Amino acid sequence: MTTAGMERISLKQSSDGNERVAKIYGALIERRGVVPNMFKVWAHAPALLETAAPFSWAMLGDGALPGFYKELIATRVSLVEACEYGVKAHEKLALAKGATPEQISALEGPQQGPFTEREKLGFAYAERILNGPAAVDDAFFATVKQQFTEAEIVELTAVAAGLLLFTRFINTLRIPVTQAAGEARV
Repeated sequence: MTTAGMERISLKQSSDGNERVAKIYGALIERRGVVPNMFKVWAHAPALLETAAPFSWAMLGDGALPGFYKELIATRVSLVEACEYGVKAHEKLALAKGATPEQISALEGPQQGPFTEREKLGFAYAERILNGPAAVDDAFFATVKQQFTEAEIVELTAVAAGLLLFTRFINTLRIPVTQAAGEARV
């Protein structure tokens, strides 16, 4: 667990006059009511911030798959990767997008949770991605392809691989969990 002052890179609290950073910070505040700490670290490299924020919105928003399911996948990946920041953020986002508290509680073992067989397959696919491309052998991929369209597979793959990037970035740099707007840091 990361506590205040343990982060390896400072959190840019303001855009420091950088218009590129200010634009993304404004969009984040509009969407979330707060600039998440991960983006405050990305702000040290404005070009990366300009890419990471829109990528995360597209990756986790409604598309071929509903946003709440993508957030559940993101939460599960965060659990597997032991990323407290990701777990807390994506649990909140999943609930806001329509996931149930029962679904969130079941993410420790989604194969036994209140999910359809198709949703369970998506969780299994995401976990295999975390283990590397060889874990998604041809036989398993054929099973996935029977249940998901190509657009859905692209989105599932992007969520799992994207969250792997984000959780490793967060954990390596020890980025602290973002406090909700108006919430005091403890």
